[in-house]
Amino acid sequence: MDFMQEYEKWFHSPALSPEEHAELESIKDDPKEIESRFFGPLEFGTAGLRGTMYTGLHNMNIHVIRWATQGFADVIAAEGEEGKRRGVAICMDCRNHSMEFARAAAEVCAANGIHVRIFDSLRPTPELSFAVREYGCQAGINVTASHNPKEYNGYKVYWSDGAQLPPHHADAIAKRLEEIDIFDGVKRMDFEEAVKSGLIETMGDETDRKFMANVTAMINDRETVAKVADTFKLVYTPFHGCGYKLVPEALTALGIKHGEKLFPGMSIKLNDIRINGESVAFTKGYTSSDDGVETRMNIMNEWVAEVPTDASVRSYDKDLTGVSPVIVDKAAFESVKTYEIDFTLVPKTDTPTATGRPPRGIPANLQRATL
Repeated sequence: MDFMQEYEKWFHSPALSPEEHAELESIKDDPKEIESRFFGPLEFGTAGLRGTMYTGLHNMNIHVIRWATQGFADVIAAEGEEGKRRGVAICMDCRNHSMEFARAAAEVCAANGIHVRIFDSLRPTPELSFAVREYGCQAGINVTASHNPKEYNGYKVYWSDGAQLPPHHADAIAKRLEEIDIFDGVKRMDFEEAVKSGLIETMGDETDRKFMANVTAMINDRETVAKVADTFKLVYTPFHGCGYKLVPEALTALGIKHGEKLFPGMSIKLNDIRINGESVAFTKGYTSSDDGVETRMNIMNEWVAEVPTDASVRSYDKDLTGVSPVIVDKAAFESVKTYEIDFTLVPKTDTPTATGRPPRGIPANLQRATL
């Protein structure tokens, strides 16, 4: 492949957004960078695709996602009308552009007459495999790059058994992609129109309940956990966020009592919030270390902090006047480089200390969090 010719094709394509065009404009005098992005496509294997998120043929971007999905859609369609009816399940992680990529994949599938079930927000990979089998889907798509750094994203594909794609299907997709033009050979249908027509439907809590029932049915030794539950402590990190809600729920069902409460009996008083080093105004804050407060990414890629129903019980002054969910739009969220919180841990039965110092016995360096 002539990488300069491919670069010119992309550079002059009307399919590119102004931002993507400007990105390619910025590298026009850097032949090494151009070659790294356009020497060839990402290789499609049994695990799908994975790469850094830049504008280019050898990178992860919305054009590559659509192109790969068109190849996958052709393989699904080869199963006949029944395969298209059974359709595809789609989920995503919380990486930059994951929801955007997932919706783009859904649009391509719908345009090819393939029924789509897409999760309303990020979900762990095992739940996608479960959904494929539970709903009898022909295939599954997961937009995730697993453990890779934040610059990466990926496109993983699954077959009707919920496992990653068999080699002969992966080979069929790779061969088909050689025949599809990345801009002109892809079918697309507006997401909302596809929803109205019934080609796209959303999965949410109902699927979570089915999945968790399946997970908890596999618990085979609650008695052993019960013997140590009062003293056993566990720290869990969801890493890229996909298990943030369901893993604590599974641990609770198992009988784990002390998973997230680092300071039992304490509430948190917010003193100062700084974004990119500058203090921001806030009227009243409420947070918690247990799963009563949920943070989720909705369909428009906005972060929403929800105030729990029992906040008045656990708030340090039991006053919820002025408390409201905090909504940050996508542009604002992506502009955040550092997020610092100064807070005080306050016993629930006491009023805040006049000096604002932490309660006795809690190290002062735990009163600040930088995310």
